[in-house]
Amino acid sequence: MDIQIQKLSIIHRLIQINDKSVINKIDSLLSTISNEPMSLEEFYARIDEAEEDVSKGDVITHSDLLKKIETW
Repeated sequence: MDIQIQKLSIIHRLIQINDKSVINKIDSLLSTISNEPMSLEEFYARIDEAEEDVSKGDVITHSDLLKKIETW
């Protein structure tokens, strides 16, 4: 699919959404997207954050994630 057509399709779908929580999630996602490459400092910071999550047990197994996805 051509990217312009895909963009228009997304816009059309967004217009039809009436759930504010969905709009907030989309807005949050779009706010995190950057066209700039990640700096080395940010890369290492994200690694540190991920390792901290693992040490706290704040993780989800692959099989649990697949089960969660099935409920979407």
